[in-house]
Parts: sequence; C-alpha cells; structure tokens
Amino acid sequence: MIGFAGLLRNKKGADYSAFLVIIVFISVIYLFIQLYSKVGVFELRVGDQELALISAYESGDSFLLFVDQGAKYSVYQAVSDIARTGGFVFESEPCGSVEPAISQRILFRYPFWFKDGKKCYPASVYDSFEHYLAKNLGSFLEKGTYSVSSDNFEFTVADDKIIGVALRPVLVPVMVSPEKKLFYGEVMSKVLREFGVPGLGVHVVRPSFSVDANARISDYDILKSQVDVLLDCVKTGSLDACVKSSGSDELKWFYQQIPGTTSFVFDVKQAKVSNPFSKNSVYIRFALDLPGVRVQ
Repeated sequence: MIGFAGLLRNKKGADYSAFLVIIVFISVIYLFIQLYSKVGVFELRVGDQELALISAYESGDSFLLFVDQGAKYSVYQAVSDIARTGGFVFESEPCGSVEPAISQRILFRYPFWFKDGKKCYPASVYDSFEHYLAKNLGSFLEKGTYSVSSDNFEFTVADDKIIGVALRPVLVPVMVSPEKKLFYGEVMSKVLREFGVPGLGVHVVRPSFSVDANARISDYDILKSQVDVLLDCVKTGSLDACVKSSGSDELKWFYQQIPGTTSFVFDVKQAKVSNPFSKNSVYIRFALDLPGVRVQ
C-alpha cells in the first residue's frame, strides 16, 4: 500500500491532491456566497418569533385588564343613569317628562310615572340598565388598543352581580419589528388576507367580566308598589302624610311641587346604593301629576 507521502512523491498523486484542494476551496466559497445571499440570515436573532408571540400575549392580557376596569366604571355609571332617568331609556317615557329648575342652578329631567289618571311605570328597568351599560362600555372601549364594540357583549344582570361575555373574539396581531417585516412579508400578507390584521399570526382573546356591584335593580319594583300605595293614600289623605308613610329605610322619599302646576317631582334615595367612583348617592327621579291633591 502506498502512503500519502508516497503519493506526493508520485506525480499523479500530487496532481490528484492539488485537484482535491481546489475542489474543497471552491465548495467552501460557493457555500459562503449562498448563505450570505439569503436575506436576513445573519440579521435574525434566535427567538424573534417567540418574543413576538410573548409580546402579543402581554398585549392581550393588558387589554383584558382594560376591559375589566372599564366594565366597573360602566356598571356604576349605568346605575346612576337609570336612576337619573327614572328607569327609562332617555326620551322613551310614554307619558313624557318635566324639567323643573332645582335651586335655580341645575335642570333635572323627571319622567312621569303617573299622569292624566294613568300609571306610566318603566316596563323593564333591566333592559334600560343594559342599554346604559352598553353605551358606557362602548364609550370606554373606543379608547382601547383593539377594536371591539359594546354590542359584542351579552350581559347578565342581577342585583349584586353583572356579567358580560364577548360574543366574538378579539384578534391581537403577533407583530415583529419594522426591520424584520421584509423577511416575513409573505407570511404577513397571508395573515392579513385571512384575519384582517397585520402580523405573523393572531392571538385570540375573548373578553369577559364579572362585577360585584350593588345595583339594586329590584328597588324599582319595590318603589312601584310604594307609589301604588301612595296613589291610593292621597285619595283621602294629604300628600305629605302619605309620602311619610310610603317611604322606608332603604328608599327615602323627598318631593316638591312644581310652582303653578299640579305636578310633583320626587327624588328617592337608594340607601344601599352608591357610586364608589363618584362617591355620590343615587336618587331615583320621577314625577306624579296629582290634580286636586291636598299637600298638607
């Protein structure tokens, strides 16, 4: 057997060795050129896609926290809204309303609960509450990062808890830095066509909330019963005496007559309800038209 040193001393062996060296050198240069020509190979960091996904998860969690906080504000604002409008959606009062100036500074709107001998109670305070909750939540969500409308939520309303669940999910795009978009252009185009958002993909979140709030919607049914008692009482007794007998510790009545009219406006304080954000007491407002009633 002839060794490598023997090949070098042999002319044919020397030629063969030189040929091998040339082939290897050319191959290395070719591979280097091919690798270098790939866009972004030496620019991408390991973990770019994973970091983008983690960022999307964090954005999704932040948005869910944003919805939770917005729901709390919206719920308590809705409690104040339905009290201010007497349980009705604004301008849906079947018997109209009256707007007396209070203390010559503030103009309040009082819907009639009794007028022309007819009771005009709100049919569904729960529906009115959901209307204002959706309106308030919608205004809050407009300030958020991702597009979601209040009509995307289904609500469950109880006296002590309000639950909202999104009917359709919210898509959070998985984004990369601007300098990497060229490398992922084809993928991002597919995601945009399929989901309508730019990015490497989407992180799907379905917002929901549960607010422990003392909304006391059932107070309106209790108040309707108390007004029924009041209307029977004033047929023989004075309004002042009937109001004192109609109120309770949980629903405290205050009233005044609109000068020059037979109409009276009532502010009924919900003793067990308060807005923790505004710190204001909540008063249910309504009006009664009581011709021929003796006040004192």
